[in-house]
Amino acid sequence: MKRVILLFSLIGILLVTSGCLNDMTGQKITIQKRIGEENIFEDFKEVTEKNKWKKP
Repeated sequence: MKRVILLFSLIGILLVTSGCLNDMTGQKITIQKRIGEENIFEDFKEVTEKNKWKKP
């Protein structure tokens, strides 16, 4: 029983730390604009800077 709890604890810790590591690799945000009246979009701009789109 202790091994099962230890295994699940270890898996949980690994999942949490791997999720936190994704934040350090950076993001790529693609901004799109709508063309005409239909739901057709084209890529307008790509943002890779971490703090460029921070809310005031």
